[in-house]
Amino acid sequence: HLGASGSLTPEGGEAGSDHYDVDFDHTADFGSNEMNRWILMWSPDSLMVRTELDERTLVYETEPLDTEMEVTGHPVADLWVSANQPDADVFVYLSDVAPDGTVHYITEGQLRAGFHRMEDPTLQTRGLRPVRPELPWHGFRAEDYDANAFADDQVLNLRFDLQPTSWVFSKGHRIRISIAGADAGNFELHPDLCATGNPEQCLATTLTIHRGAARQSRIELPVIPLS
Repeated sequence: HLGASGSLTPEGGEAGSDHYDVDFDHTADFGSNEMNRWILMWSPDSLMVRTELDERTLVYETEPLDTEMEVTGHPVADLWVSANQPDADVFVYLSDVAPDGTVHYITEGQLRAGFHRMEDPTLQTRGLRPVRPELPWHGFRAEDYDANAFADDQVLNLRFDLQPTSWVFSKGHRIRISIAGADAGNFELHPDLCATGNPEQCLATTLTIHRGAARQSRIELPVIPLS
């Protein structure tokens, strides 16, 4: 659960919120080859590091783990969000923080808030067969889009999966979630917020992450029990 002071805890806490002014220059590119998960045809010679990139995001992290933890499958972000604009993009990154502070990227997911409504996943197969694994699905058709998702101070539940992964967090490491509103290196900036495509000319956008009480923003991790 996302908690106060950037904490990430097993249990939910009291009601609160955190504000993040979107940095439209943020990118997930790493290293001299501008490596990211979307261009992995380039052969990385090291793990992707988000230590500096996360300075442009809103961060939550656990205390150091008492024991190692394996995560295998699709993590799912379950966030309660509002914004000062009618629509916005939300990017979530899962990372491993080593004792020396190095932040290693694990996986990511993203959702345009206008597609916040959940749709029937069997539309992907025309209802002929079930879709597995069971994950949040938002349709992404023109008729599924809500251009004024955040109108009238609406607080939305944005629930979406991250790319599948398999990672072991070592004892003493921390689990980190970082939230951004753009990935200029890999995704087109929101056209309603950045009409020219220039990050310096985007509308000032603030995401508010609501947490605790009835709005338990959290990350669901597919933890594999230790054998």
